[in-house]
Amino acid sequence: MRGLPRPAGRRQPRAQAPAIAGQRAAYVQRQLQNFRAGVRGADQSDAQGAQMRSIALTLPNDATDVRAPYAPDPSTFLDPLKLHDKVLNDVVGNEESRRLDDLTLFIDHSFGGADFRSTTNWRTFDTVNREDEDGTNRIALYFDTANIEHNSAWYQEFKFSGQSGVFDWVGGLSYYSEDARQASDTHA
Repeated sequence: MRGLPRPAGRRQPRAQAPAIAGQRAAYVQRQLQNFRAGVRGADQSDAQGAQMRSIALTLPNDATDVRAPYAPDPSTFLDPLKLHDKVLNDVVGNEESRRLDDLTLFIDHSFGGADFRSTTNWRTFDTVNREDEDGTNRIALYFDTANIEHNSAWYQEFKFSGQSGVFDWVGGLSYYSEDARQASDTHA
């Protein structure tokens, strides 16, 4: 189960208990409550029950409420590509956008025994991603998140190269500057 600590230096043993996935919510809830109360899993000859009891006792009190917030039957799932006018979304200012502007300039020139190359690059990148996180159109449950980024960069390189007798040589310098900003918002 998620959230349970693993013993240091060992793999967590796999539970040898029946799978509860696909069981009715009322059944699972009742069984977890029975394990917590000692109605099940208290008999030491029932190794699987004892294991389930120890796990149930580590769960928070409200964790035995196992009602799913969505239908557990995949045949009842809705295809969002076919529900353009039926998607439940109440996010205010919903936006997903990206913009990238990039310009690179190369200049090459030969000076007889030496070559010069200049590389200049400017780039800016903006993105906004605000989306509905509660999955409903119920204003009482409203929750959205937004990730907003701006990035701009400047790069300049000067390179000299050539040959001198048996030696090939290269020299130069470069400069890089970047300004990056990011904001993450939540609204409830």
